[in-house]
Amino acid sequence: MPNPSRIGFLLTCFLLPGLIGTFASFSIPAPVIDEQHQQAALDAIQNAKNPAAQQAAINNLADNMAEVVGRVKTAAGEVTRGADEISQGNSNLSQRTEEKASSLEQTASSMEEMTSTVKQNADNAAQANQLSAAAREQAEKGGAVVGRAIKAMADINDASKKI
Repeated sequence: MPNPSRIGFLLTCFLLPGLIGTFASFSIPAPVIDEQHQQAALDAIQNAKNPAAQQAAINNLADNMAEVVGRVKTAAGEVTRGADEISQGNSNLSQRTEEKASSLEQTASSMEEMTSTVKQNADNAAQANQLSAAAREQAEKGGAVVGRAIKAMADINDASKKI
């Protein structure tokens, strides 16, 4: 007679594909034991004529379930690898984004410095313009003084000639 704990294990294994299909977002590679195959396996166990045939049917069912579990394990491994690749891609993207943000921050800082320098240059140019206007005014005043001095010298020269 078959071992009851092994039959319980096998019946639980029949539920495994349905549970995985319900709770997982990935598919198990074909062929998976469907309800017809499950019923055929149970029928083979129940209709076996002797304990050896029944044991052979149970062993066949266990082998099939082991294959399904192996495929589920393989699919889970592929999902894990895919998740690892996505995680690595996200890490790379995050690093590049941080590098770009740092570069952008440096560019913004340089732009601030340039803006400050341009403002300082504009202030210096305005001050130089004021100084040059004052110098021109002083030069004009000096020119007027020189002009009066020249006229006075000419008047003195004319007066000395008359004497």
